Parts: sequence; C-alpha cells; structure tokens
Amino acid sequence: MSYTLDKGAHSVYALRYHFIQVVKYRKKIFTNEKIMDLLKQIAKKISESFDVEIIDLECDKDNFHMLFKSKPTLSILKYINALKTISS
Repeated sequence: MSYTLDKGAHSVYALRYHFIQVVKYRKKIFTNEKIMDLLKQIAKKISESFDVEIIDLECDKDNFHMLFKSKPTLSILKYINALKTISS
C-alpha cells in the first residue's frame, strides 16, 4: 500500500488508523442494510465535524472496521469516544 504524504505548516505526515468496534455480547445485528447505512451516515457526520477522512468502512455481522486518516492535531480519544457514544 503506497501512502501519499500530507503536509502541514511545518510537518509532513501520513497518519492512518484502523478502528474496530465490536457489538456487545457479539450479537449479530449488522445483517440489516438499514442499520449498516445508519451507522455509516453517523460515522460520516462525526468524521466531518472532526475533520477526519474515512478511507473505508465495512460491517461484519457483529463488528465493524473503519480505516481513516487524520491530521496530527486530532485528539484520537475524543474522536473515538464520539463515535462510540453516538453510534451506540
């Protein structure tokens, strides 16, 4: 996988993160297309407010994987907490 470097005022970076969220008790809830679409819409709205670019977002039956890139100034903890809080 080749990365394109992003540039800041005094930095060059390529930050990519892989986030995996597992459903409580591994319940198989991501079998319905409406639920998966709602999850993707919520993740996109939150990402826009945090200035994060979602590269890929895929759902399995009991978890979802999200690959995203961000700037070095992003508070990862705040972003992940926002994702977990609103998507639950």
